[in-house]
Amino acid sequence: MASLGLEVSWSSSQEAIPYAVIGGRTNARWWLIPVKRGRVAASSFALFQPLLLSARLMKAVVGTLSRLGFSSLWVRQRVYITGSPSLSQYFGQVEPLTFAYFTGTDSPHRKLAVQIMDSHGNLKGFAKLSREPPVRALLMHEAKTLKRVEALDLQTAYVPRVLFCGEHGGCTLLVTDTLKTPRTSSTTHFTKAHYAFVQELARKTVESHKTPVAHIAANFRGRADRIEAHLGQTWLNRMYAAIRFLESQQTQSVPTSLSHGDFTPWNTFLINGRLYVFDWEYSEAALPASNDLIHFVLNEPNIRNQSALRKIETLVSALTTKWTNMPHGAENVLLMIYLLGVSFRHIERSSADSIHSQTWDGATQLAALIDGVVNRSLKTHLACD
Repeated sequence: MASLGLEVSWSSSQEAIPYAVIGGRTNARWWLIPVKRGRVAASSFALFQPLLLSARLMKAVVGTLSRLGFSSLWVRQRVYITGSPSLSQYFGQVEPLTFAYFTGTDSPHRKLAVQIMDSHGNLKGFAKLSREPPVRALLMHEAKTLKRVEALDLQTAYVPRVLFCGEHGGCTLLVTDTLKTPRTSSTTHFTKAHYAFVQELARKTVESHKTPVAHIAANFRGRADRIEAHLGQTWLNRMYAAIRFLESQQTQSVPTSLSHGDFTPWNTFLINGRLYVFDWEYSEAALPASNDLIHFVLNEPNIRNQSALRKIETLVSALTTKWTNMPHGAENVLLMIYLLGVSFRHIERSSADSIHSQTWDGATQLAALIDGVVNRSLKTHLACD
């Protein structure tokens, strides 16, 4: 925040603006909500996109209290921010802008997010920034991907427009516009609109030749060999068993295309009957399009607390009923490509940050899913024999 010319203090001063501090339940993350103006405070909660009904109700109640000027009824902790980010030039804005902040989820790729609003609480856009080299590279990558997707002229989805990406106060800053409003809410289930978007993105960016599964397995094996020192024996055995399964699929090939990489309920919403898709920093140019479907379904509220076996059954059902042109019996292959890819992303970024690579958030769940798909593939193979 200092790189934006801001000073944050626990003590009030004449020029400082009071911000309510809202902490996350399961992760060291905080939202900073300006409480001085009711409409701006209420609009600031657009930064917070909960999926659970209880959290949605809490957001609605707190937003209403803020809009009516009763913020004191819910604010428990405050900080005071002096200064204003120099972001007006990206919006052609004459009147003063207002801001809300999100510190980002606690991870090696943590970054500051800023929601930019006018003085009435109307959303103008978002900014993300970081001084950490890996995160700076991700922001530059996201800007490049957004410009590529904009050029595709998608008919099924809107994406943010890049207003600026470059150096700012010793950080890399990415600024985009938005179609989000204070009343926007995320969709919690994979709908026809999500399906249409994923299919159109795949169709317009598909590689000219299908990728042999053996080539994908070879890439995974190379990555596993490079991070071997960061993994315990149990995880090593798990990864290599999964890779051997993919290596056994000598005749299988899969179409690959641009993948969003973090296609989740909280990174999408519906507007005017079309999907709006943001946060493209983990996009990859050549992955099976089914990766985005799998990732979204795994993050739906109704599946997140299910057992690994039940999750696999749900994913197989989604692949066989919501997908087209999928080779017969390819469910295990597509699931394993996704699970290994996500696992490597977590492990590689954790090892680069000198964190033990088996302690990242979601490791236990992914381990159970990989083991489950390996066992399922073995049963399928025995049944075929």
